[in-house]
Formats: sequence, structure tokens, C-alpha cells
Amino acid sequence: MNISAVVISYNPECELLFNNIKSYDKHVSQIIIIDNSTDFEKKVIIEKFCHDNKFVYHDMNGNLGIGAALNVGFDYAVKGNAEWVLTMDQDSCFVTDLEGYKAYINNDECENVIALIPTYDYYGSIEVNNEKPSNPIIAPQSGNLVKLSNFIKLGPYREDYFIDFVDYEYCLRAKANELLIFKINSVKLSHEPGVRSSVSVFGVQYSYFEAAPMRYYYVIRNGLKTALIYRNFQSVYIVIKTAMRVLFLEDKKRVKLKFVWKGFLIFLNFS
Repeated sequence: MNISAVVISYNPECELLFNNIKSYDKHVSQIIIIDNSTDFEKKVIIEKFCHDNKFVYHDMNGNLGIGAALNVGFDYAVKGNAEWVLTMDQDSCFVTDLEGYKAYINNDECENVIALIPTYDYYGSIEVNNEKPSNPIIAPQSGNLVKLSNFIKLGPYREDYFIDFVDYEYCLRAKANELLIFKINSVKLSHEPGVRSSVSVFGVQYSYFEAAPMRYYYVIRNGLKTALIYRNFQSVYIVIKTAMRVLFLEDKKRVKLKFVWKGFLIFLNFS
């Protein structure tokens, strides 16, 4: 089975990135690092790491967003005759091996499968199980094993989204085209989507991930676009929850709310 791993990096902690790659490099045929970094010193370190390990390195010459980086990575996978593409964030690593993915591919019909996804562990408390694969509608991008032939049919990731909802839009587009996603419960991925914060709300501890203020613009704009295109309530829920969390729980409210408002205004122009 020819699997290419496409890893998207952006000014990472290099040692952490390299250690994360070690959790899956032996399970794939090719590692492709697409570098959105703007820090020149980190670029040099990552490029040398790729050269020393015979990985593919591609410099995007600036941060062009995750959609553009993924599309470049898939182009390399096509050139490498891959059958499947493992899409990875820099801060993700597998707690298990990938045998659950491989067993599913070997034993089940995959003609209409767009991706296999892992169990996502954000807090270190999820137990691996061997329950029957489930069929979620949307999923985060990191840790996905994407069937390349169906990716080619469905088309590239949306580059105009830049970051947030790139993955969710792709999942909803796949569903609209009758392509399936299966969650393989025996494959576990440790994933950190942001800086973890927590607050006590009426005596109950509530945990969430904070992001840079600019991210809230993309969450609101892209979430509302996605909800409109696919009539998807879950996207609306994410937008409302994000806006409420900023308003009532998070720090730096003024600057974050400016980006929330900007995202809403740009969406109105879009619609």
C-alpha cells in the first residue's frame, strides 16, 4: 500500500515536529513537508531535517494557508504514485500505529470512501477501542487517510478559506457527492488545535482552545459560508459557540470581537 504523508508546518517547535513525525514515518512510503513558515531559521532547520531523512521539502515562501499547502502536498503525492494520503498537522502524533486503517482498507469496500479518520484525543483521556467504524459527517483534517483517486474526483481543498473550515467544507462537499468518511476507533491521534484554557462556569470546569485573534475572522466568515452552501446546522453552531465564548469567557475581547464582526460583515458581502 503506497501511502504519502503530507505534513503542514508553520513556524513550529522543530523538535516537537520531528518527534511527531516519528510516530508515523515507518508506516508510510513517503513524507512530504509543506512549509508555510515565515521564520527563516526554522525553514533552514526543517529543510535540513528533510534532506537528512530523504523527505520531500517544499517551501511555500510565506504563509499561504492550509488549503494551498495541502493541495501542493497532494500534487507531490500524485507524482509519487500514492494510493492514499495521510494529512498531518505539525502538532499531531499517533498514539497507536496505523494498522487499523490498513486493516479496514484490506477488508472492506473502499470505492466510495474519501477518508478514514482516527479517534481524536485532545486531553489525553480517550481510550482506544475496537468498536465498529462510525460514519461522521465532518472531521478535523489532521490524521485523515485520504483516498487519492477520490480526492482527484472531488477536487482540491478551498484555498480561499485559508485555515478554519477547510477540513469541514471538504467533508460536507464529499457527503454532497456521496463519498464516505469512516472513523476507525482503533487508531488514536493526539492533537492540539490551540492553546488550552479553562474557566469555571457555575462551578463546572469548562475547557477550550484559544487561538490568535485573526483566527476568529476565519471561523466566522468561513463557518457562515459553509453553513449557507451546505445548509449545515453544525457549522452555524460552531460560529455561535465561538462568538459566545469570546463574548463571555475569553480574554482580549475587544480585539477578538473586532475580528468576529469583520468575519460577519465579509460574509454578508459574500452572500
